[in-house]
Amino acid sequence: MKTLRKLTSTLLILIASASSFDARADTEDVVDAANAFLDLLSSSQKTESSSNSNSTCLFSATLSNVTTWSNVPISASTRNGLQFSTLSSTQYAAALAVAEAALSDMGYTLMEEVRLSDAYISGEEPNANGTTSSMWGYSKYFIAFVGTPSTTEPWTLQLGGHHLAFNITYNGDYKSASPQFTGTEPNSFEIDSVTYRPLGTQRDLLVSLRSTLSSDAALSGSFSDLLFAANGTGQHDTIHPKSYPTSGRGQLFTELSSDEQELVIDYIESWVGSSDPSLSDYLLADYLSDAALAETYVGYGGSSASMSSSGSYFRVDGPRVWIEYVVQGGVYDRSGVHDHGVYRDKLADYGAVYGATTIATTIRPPEITTQPTDQEISFGSSLSLSVSATGTGSDLSYQWLLDGETIADANSASYALTDVSEADAGVYSVVISNTAGVATSETVSVSVIQNDPFQDWLDQNGISDTGDDSDGDGFDALQEWFLGGDPTVADQSIGPVIGYSSTSQELVLSFNMIEELGNVSWQIEQSEDLVEWSEVASSGDSLSFAFGSVSDGLIPVQATLANVSDKLFLRLVIAL
Repeated sequence: MKTLRKLTSTLLILIASASSFDARADTEDVVDAANAFLDLLSSSQKTESSSNSNSTCLFSATLSNVTTWSNVPISASTRNGLQFSTLSSTQYAAALAVAEAALSDMGYTLMEEVRLSDAYISGEEPNANGTTSSMWGYSKYFIAFVGTPSTTEPWTLQLGGHHLAFNITYNGDYKSASPQFTGTEPNSFEIDSVTYRPLGTQRDLLVSLRSTLSSDAALSGSFSDLLFAANGTGQHDTIHPKSYPTSGRGQLFTELSSDEQELVIDYIESWVGSSDPSLSDYLLADYLSDAALAETYVGYGGSSASMSSSGSYFRVDGPRVWIEYVVQGGVYDRSGVHDHGVYRDKLADYGAVYGATTIATTIRPPEITTQPTDQEISFGSSLSLSVSATGTGSDLSYQWLLDGETIADANSASYALTDVSEADAGVYSVVISNTAGVATSETVSVSVIQNDPFQDWLDQNGISDTGDDSDGDGFDALQEWFLGGDPTVADQSIGPVIGYSSTSQELVLSFNMIEELGNVSWQIEQSEDLVEWSEVASSGDSLSFAFGSVSDGLIPVQATLANVSDKLFLRLVIAL
């Protein structure tokens, strides 16, 4: 047999948070690796086949082809693609490079350890029973492409053999890393003094969780195998659509204790995290959203809380995610047990692109039909943003964001504000979710323009010249507006009034001022001779202001200048 890849760590390298998985390849990297592998093959090894074959790795994109996978030994069921044992060393290395690009470190380790378990029970590596069997083997695993590897068109990468099936679909209607089957026999084994437990992390999590669950999570019936593995004709995945249960599903996630909930989340991540993080992170965001978890159930079968006897069963049943785990009697060791597990997506198996589908429900993630739009609005006016979306599975939930931060209580299809200020300007978006998925709108820009109340006043009164004094009261249009006058009525009483106290030596200038000034400014100036004027505020003199309460849009102002024995004049200067 080929030299075994020596692993220095087991699945204990699994980490609990999808966000902390190492960032590897994206679709382009997988396609590059696939094309590099294809370049090393003969023409017959990459001639597209319309049906099952082990002479080529390339298959037409049909439902029949993509569902040709199994978990049983290769003598009991066929697979698509080229068996590793038939590849040259260069081709084999390139095939593994495809797997490395498509899987996370955890997923690649899982694949290698499952293969090592087959090497162990075959006798390629010495086993505890001292037996050999050609039914199994380290190199009796396959690589296939259903559809031509592409960065734009749908295709599925298949990696599989006994106790292993990865089906990762790229460019499908939905992102998809399912169905995925993983099993192992024995559950724990030793090669060259290294202990391997391919499903050790999942089993440890289940044992910790199972021992704490109440009878509320108990499922009716008994379980000799997985319900939704490759149980169809030829031990292939030919049964579709799947009839997922709608009742008797176990206990709701939200009814579990916080410790139990954490174990369930870790368990889901341990399955979904086998694919490249660019894919698994996306899927986990759907599966672990608050809306999805609120409709996710956990259930168990069998009497063994330690999952140690045949018929022990556990599953996670969400709006989309479906994960089953079952303990079966041994085949290599008839006195022992071994584990099977499958991860499926009720919505997105095979990317939902191969005609008939395994989808049993009608859930659909949100799809935005009308995007919010950029807006330019005036200071103090109203803002209204809206989005339209479709989706099923649960009511749509909305969360508006400003500059990437959530807006409190902004949880509907529209977002409205009155009396807009500069603080409301920025980049807006909305995240829409339901139990089937998440959609994020395009970002839109909202600009807030400072009002020009004087210009508005001119427009309202049909005045085009700021120096206009058509009512003949001595105040031009700017002064008339600033002082709160009526441009059609001559009224000199609106002008500033000045007073002087010889006792306190103070000049007092009193006037009414419009509340909303916009871009208009004003200042108090002083003079001794009515020729030379200077701004009081910059002269170092003692100037104070008293402002009254707003009434009818006007603010009473009293400007007092102290110590004016030699300063006899004040004036109000208004400027645009």
